[in-house]
Amino acid sequence: MNNVLFNKNPTNQSIGEVCNAYKIESNDLSSEIKIVNRLFINHECDTIIKKINHIRSKDIQTGFPNYTNILKIFLTIPTNTASNERSFSALRTLNTYIRVTMSQERLSSLAILYIQKEYPIDFDNIIDKFDAEASIRGRHLTLK
Repeated sequence: MNNVLFNKNPTNQSIGEVCNAYKIESNDLSSEIKIVNRLFINHECDTIIKKINHIRSKDIQTGFPNYTNILKIFLTIPTNTASNERSFSALRTLNTYIRVTMSQERLSSLAILYIQKEYPIDFDNIIDKFDAEASIRGRHLTLK
């Protein structure tokens, strides 16, 4: 996948491997890659971040569905298994601690908070969203 996304002229073998792995038509993907690479030459998109920003800013992902799908898959594949293992470990810890009183949705939400705890949380934004949603259901949140 690295060869397909980052080389200006990816090999047919690498395109074929990616297409077989993700059930994409190789001729379609090959054509899209050629067109996208020509497009990026004119806009000096030499890094993956610049390519993604250009695709999103110009809203051209609908014209290149296979390339966009490969890009999404590439961005979601974890680079190592540590984060996956940490996720399952956190779920095990949370689930044994309060499993009786918790629904699946709440467990998933708590797991995400626990796993991603190194990211800062904007509590004011969360409170505003909660207040907005609560008023829809007829309840109001009073903050003192």
